[in-house]
Amino acid sequence: MGRADILTLDQARKKALRYLGQAADNADPQTQLDAASAAVTVAELVSQYVEKHAKAKKRSWKRDQNMLRAHLASFESRPAISVTTAQIEQLHAAHGVLFPYAANDLVSTVRKMYNWGRVAGLVPREMPNPGVGSFGSLPGAAGGS
Repeated sequence: MGRADILTLDQARKKALRYLGQAADNADPQTQLDAASAAVTVAELVSQYVEKHAKAKKRSWKRDQNMLRAHLASFESRPAISVTTAQIEQLHAAHGVLFPYAANDLVSTVRKMYNWGRVAGLVPREMPNPGVGSFGSLPGAAGGS
């Protein structure tokens, strides 16, 4: 359940009830924990995307690599499955103030990376792609992402 010095009795009871509910539904709570710990990090996803996809398919792979590493640096140690569309939207908006074309390109590259990650089995197919959302075209940039 957890460490006794961290969880209160009430929190432990609630957690136990959740686990019992999952067990009643024939789900294994440990499977979810194992999947989360085995999930690739954002840094690993970027690295794999560049090495196994971008280098082979794009002449601009170095630009993609530098852009992803620079803008996703705050996420690099997090599991790739934990990145949300809202977080990518924040990056898009912040970067788009001065560089609208580059901000749209960042979102497009993130979307491609997560789509490739699904095909490569690095992120679950059912996971929403954080590069897909209601990203509006920024002023001064042609087209949307």
